Amino acid sequence: MKKTYSILLFALLLSACEVTEKTVSPIGDEVGASDTSGNSSQGSGDTSVDVDVKVTSHTSGQRVSAQSILVSGDCQNSLGDVEISGDIQGGTAFTSCSGNRFSRIVTLNNFNSKNTINVKQGFGANFNQSSLDIVLFARAAFCGDGIVNQSFEVCDSTAGCDEFCQSGGAFPANLVLARVRVNSVSNQGNGSVTRDIFLGSETHSIPSGVWFPVMQNGVVFFDPQTNTFDQAPGLLARRIGSEIKLMLKTSLTASDFEHIDGRLEFHNAFASSLRNGIGLEATESGQDGFAELDPDQDEIVIESGISHFWFSETTEDDAYFTEWSQ
Repeated sequence: MKKTYSILLFALLLSACEVTEKTVSPIGDEVGASDTSGNSSQGSGDTSVDVDVKVTSHTSGQRVSAQSILVSGDCQNSLGDVEISGDIQGGTAFTSCSGNRFSRIVTLNNFNSKNTINVKQGFGANFNQSSLDIVLFARAAFCGDGIVNQSFEVCDSTAGCDEFCQSGGAFPANLVLARVRVNSVSNQGNGSVTRDIFLGSETHSIPSGVWFPVMQNGVVFFDPQTNTFDQAPGLLARRIGSEIKLMLKTSLTASDFEHIDGRLEFHNAFASSLRNGIGLEATESGQDGFAELDPDQDEIVIESGISHFWFSETTEDDAYFTEWSQ
């Protein structure tokens, strides 16, 4: 049975607490399942130690934020070089085994998706191998990553630095910031939506709840058109002058499902009006006051200068535009 929410309950849901996210280190610090070793036979050429080749620097399912990573692990000196292959640029790389250890920097191919890494060593009866999957979870610079790496940032995560990456209690009158705060996501079948916000990008994301600029020194931001965004597992935020487009885009079947809800907030500005997406990107029943976990019952609404959204979808996309004013 479908659960129908009144507009009041919808607003309460969308005002839930902020989801926080851990920043991923260059080699990754989010751990999944254990390594998977396949068809490994122990080598006999090294009489001092008998070691199967395997990656120990990462675990299968781990997420990393840098495209180039250092892969290292165990090997057996007497079996020669270690071959690394899979979803890496160049296809195959070789590195030496010294002290029963190997290491090599490789560059992953697949953004926001798994990259299978295979390691092999030896031959014949002494041949052994293992493999694991690493997810390249690329991040763009964002306020809160600990580095002053955007033009509007005065500071970042240091003493006296506020959540807007400003200091001294002052905020420039000609600077407007926005953030997307995701309340919840859910998936069924091949659904893969996450809390990640893809700010004008199909490959690099920022966490939910961090501030980004929409106007600086009186000049508004424009992000380029994104045509193949269905490959990214999250919400697209596209700055188009005094509007922000939020879109959930998929390539799902009727048996799959994705849902995401949250709100778009502004600092030094407010959401002043909404307009629905165009064609297949339009939200369904988007402003009838009801929100359901149903692809035909989305909801978009402004309350107290905040733009709230509730997207559910299978085969089609959901998008809308928020106009902001100072």
